[in-house]
Amino acid sequence: MSRRAVVPMALALVSATLADRAGAQAGSGAIESLVSQVSFGIPSSPAFALLPGQTSEVEHLVTPHDFQSAIATWVRDGKLHAGAALDFRPFSTAGTLREYQRHPGRQIRWRTVLSAGTAQVADGSADVLVSAGLRIPVIDRSDPRADPAVVRRLENAWQAALLAQGPPGLNPSPEKLQQRADSAARLIQPVRDSIAAASWNRLKWDLGVGVAARAHGGVFRQDSLVGDRGGFWTALAVPVGQAVQASGTARLTLANADSAGAERLRGVVGGRLRVFPRGALALSAEAAQVFARYRDRRDEDENWTHVGVQLEFSSTFLARFIRSGWIGVSYGGDLERTGGRSPQLSFQYAFYQNRVLKR
Repeated sequence: MSRRAVVPMALALVSATLADRAGAQAGSGAIESLVSQVSFGIPSSPAFALLPGQTSEVEHLVTPHDFQSAIATWVRDGKLHAGAALDFRPFSTAGTLREYQRHPGRQIRWRTVLSAGTAQVADGSADVLVSAGLRIPVIDRSDPRADPAVVRRLENAWQAALLAQGPPGLNPSPEKLQQRADSAARLIQPVRDSIAAASWNRLKWDLGVGVAARAHGGVFRQDSLVGDRGGFWTALAVPVGQAVQASGTARLTLANADSAGAERLRGVVGGRLRVFPRGALALSAEAAQVFARYRDRRDEDENWTHVGVQLEFSSTFLARFIRSGWIGVSYGGDLERTGGRSPQLSFQYAFYQNRVLKR
């Protein structure tokens, strides 16, 4: 797409929107929130999607011993510690690369991730939520381990990076060998980045499931645990040419509603189209049907449609007028809900440094 075409596209979107509602300038966070109110993928750690106040520090474990040791630290003086989070590959034994590449079942098992976490129910409460979840990438055509050509490319780059450092010398120490490995890893990072950029738009199908329980008083005992909520996700991403990706998602969350009027179920079915015709331009369009059900209050049950469109381009197109960065233009929100609530649609535009739409 030419530079001349970008500005008219943005102006056309602005003109069409102003007829509906006056536009408002916002930060990139507001734009991202507006267009991404519905998740179109599996949470990387499904357990955390069910927890409030999610921690940003996640412990990534490798061996079963690490997992057992980490879980043991979650209980202090008989009480669960809130704010713990970890993920772990429970089936990390995949055999040789040749076996891995020949057996899809091994690939699924190796890619499966178990996540677990805890969080305080609310400020001042002694109760703790404990949650566990599984992410199962059933199909992932971007998996580098499953592609012999990618493995050969990485091996060749690794050998070249080691040779570039010269011979290790006679009887090198473990520290010296580790330094060579770290240096080689840095040298081949551009190759890894190139592989990731080339494989972002590959066929993927993920499943996710998570459950959460409330531990009264923070005590992790069978008689003190009460089921709180559970969730199921499925997401499919399909390439439509090199620069266009279509994705669909379905999600169902069930809560243990303990009072009349509390939300007991929420479901989402939707799809998104992302277009990256060139590095400095991106477009996202999404639509989803959402429904919510409430305990003993069928008259409050809701159904609504969420829509969102976002255009993002580099401000180098308008370098004569504004500083470098990104320009985002978005329009979306919720259409009319059950019960006569008016549509919650808005137009936003913003100038920001770090792009929102990424491959």
